[in-house]
Amino acid sequence: MHTLFGNTPRYCNRVPRVLLLSAVLLFIVTSVRGQDDGAPDPESDVVSIAHQKQAIASAPLPLSAMPEGTGKEIFKRACAPCHVGGSGMEIEATYLDRKEWTAIINQMVEFGAPLKKEEIPVMVDYLRGNFTIGFRADGLNRGRVLYPVPLPEGEAKQLIQRNCTVCHGLGNILSRNFDRKDWDEVVHGMVAWAHGQWDAPTTAEMHEKMPVLIDYLATNFKGEGRPAGVVVPGSVEATFKEWDFPIGGSRPHDTIYSPRTGFTWTTQVFAQALARFDPETEKFKEYPVDPDVDPYTLAEDKEGKIFFTEHEGGVISKLDPATGNVKEYPLPDRGLVVHDIAIDPKGIVWFAVSEPRLPLHPDGSKIGRLDPSTGEIRLSDTPTRFSSPYGLVINSKGIPWFTERGMNKLGSVNPDTMEIKEYVLPNPKIGTRRLTTTPDDVVWYSDYMRGYLGSFDPKTGKFKEWPSPSGPRSLPYGITHVGNIIWYSESESAPNMLVRFDPQTEKFQSWPIKTGYGIKHIFAQPDGNLWVTRLRGNGLTYVEIKKQ
Repeated sequence: MHTLFGNTPRYCNRVPRVLLLSAVLLFIVTSVRGQDDGAPDPESDVVSIAHQKQAIASAPLPLSAMPEGTGKEIFKRACAPCHVGGSGMEIEATYLDRKEWTAIINQMVEFGAPLKKEEIPVMVDYLRGNFTIGFRADGLNRGRVLYPVPLPEGEAKQLIQRNCTVCHGLGNILSRNFDRKDWDEVVHGMVAWAHGQWDAPTTAEMHEKMPVLIDYLATNFKGEGRPAGVVVPGSVEATFKEWDFPIGGSRPHDTIYSPRTGFTWTTQVFAQALARFDPETEKFKEYPVDPDVDPYTLAEDKEGKIFFTEHEGGVISKLDPATGNVKEYPLPDRGLVVHDIAIDPKGIVWFAVSEPRLPLHPDGSKIGRLDPSTGEIRLSDTPTRFSSPYGLVINSKGIPWFTERGMNKLGSVNPDTMEIKEYVLPNPKIGTRRLTTTPDDVVWYSDYMRGYLGSFDPKTGKFKEWPSPSGPRSLPYGITHVGNIIWYSESESAPNMLVRFDPQTEKFQSWPIKTGYGIKHIFAQPDGNLWVTRLRGNGLTYVEIKKQ
């Protein structure tokens, strides 16, 4: 093994090379050549292509160019002899939190890396505070690589590295096109949510330093701001009613309506709970789940049980509303990242497994099925590596369809054989999020990256696309249908917009959703009225559509 410091240390030779190459500490990136074939998600810790090109040179990063800090010297002494070659080192990786970084470094210590116990948290802080994740083209696959993000000097730099990176990678800063008003809203929202998460001194410091942090972000990472929401007039009348969740900053993600009970159910990511709402009494009831769980998506079975995904827990769970008991169905790897969930007419629970979390959890990009009657779980890999399945629905024939967030493709699954078929979308820059299928089994999807609404007819193999009213930066996201009418959200416009599209006339109509933004999910009742979660507004919205 070639190193910068002469012969390879003995402890390096004791570690299988494949394990070393899989470890996240191989993080000196070589190049961004070929990245123009797609773009990542600003919500994740992946920065935009334009920012990546500004942040990374096409030549390998030399060790001397690593960000300054105590961790740099520790890395040079304890890590670089194995993990940095003379021309730098390229890796594939995904977002890692502090817990996972700590596990990786402890693993390296077990292999013989000369790190003292008190140096481990210093290294974790250094890696989390100076590096982020970007995409790398790998043929048709988009791997991910770590590279440094040089934060400008200033008082807020330490606040970000010490407090914000507990949850967020630095790519969240680079990927946003926020103006001062947007940064003000984000910082206030994060500090309000973290009030119960940080210790008292940290909470007090962040409250005191909010103006400093906002000024730092607005000065050094100034963008155009969120695009204005465009109101498209039309003949359909809609009225909106809004409620706030009792738990502040709960980050409501997905919602469903139960025709059998008349209740709505919502996942609350930051509150680690499911919330039931009774529209008659306008009262909420919280159902706490495991405090280490971030509930994301949910579905109701024929018996009224609520299945939900634990985003990063590698578990499908079932809540019995009558007792409050939760039954877990663990996946083979508890590190799998699970997103959308849907239940077919036979009661089989289908779910999307998105990107892997290397190196502790190398698996990812799968579609899974759970048979609740037996507990059997089956998983099938997508043909394309790093495809990152995301949205998932069941069509009228019981066939699961899904989007691939990491690729410009859709997919379908044979429910009997678990064979997956992929369909290449017409533009390589398409970045889908969620999808819906109309009664004629046409697949409709939100093109988050380009600001489009798209459709695919499996019978003819034809695609059609329409630009969303609020433009390319409106980030279409949540989507559903009422009959053949499509409803979806523009999740980044100011304000967020609820958009209606009639495929027969190819006409749009849109309404502003006044409170909050970042709308990721819309659910249609059987009568055609809608429920919408306001993720950053911490609320629930009911939309009544006047019948024509």
